[in-house]
Amino acid sequence: MTPPTSTSTLIKLLLNALKPNHRLPAYLVVELRQKILQYCPQFRDPELASFVQTAFALDEMVESYFFPLLVDLAAGPYSATAPRLKTETRTAATSVYLIPYEQAHLAGLSAQSMGIMRSQNPFERQLAYLATLLYPGALFVNRHPAFVYCPFGLPESQVTMRYLRHEILDPALKQLGPAQGDTALILKALLGINQDAHPSQAKRMALAPQIATLGTAVNLAKLDVSATWNSV
Repeated sequence: MTPPTSTSTLIKLLLNALKPNHRLPAYLVVELRQKILQYCPQFRDPELASFVQTAFALDEMVESYFFPLLVDLAAGPYSATAPRLKTETRTAATSVYLIPYEQAHLAGLSAQSMGIMRSQNPFERQLAYLATLLYPGALFVNRHPAFVYCPFGLPESQVTMRYLRHEILDPALKQLGPAQGDTALILKALLGINQDAHPSQAKRMALAPQIATLGTAVNLAKLDVSATWNSV
């Protein structure tokens, strides 16, 4: 199920609400956070529910997921991905605004519905959606003009984006205690975040099939999103 608000309406709202410093008003951030959480998996387990809530607790995270990106679909890599990107508002013949959340949400839906996921249980499909939604968060934050971030003054790279992804999502991952240890290991693997403690060989072998299957779905689904925001 996709968010009901049309892309064109949402883009107009966001562009009109942006302040000179590119920040959104607090009331709108609250509404947008609820929009994200509404379509996230509704876990009954309190630790998993807390993980989702904490992942989007930062206003900077929410605002970055809803900062419209103007791209030229006829230039560079966009010509290759244009047919698969959901867009409605065009400012010129080949220019279009994209909302990060919508693109990540659609990628998440694609991940959980891939053929490779058919044999997986509903919980594993939820993890695939969630990991696909969260993975590009560091890119979105680093593309927001108010939050541009590269640690130690280094230029953007896979290493710096992995570091930023860890910094953003570490508080959420800490919500997962020993009872959700396997889930935490799977999520960290899918998100490309280093493990705080290396799991035993037996644990790695036991989780390897799940991680391989879910990782394939997540990596394929996020290709277009990563290519678009990496190329700005």
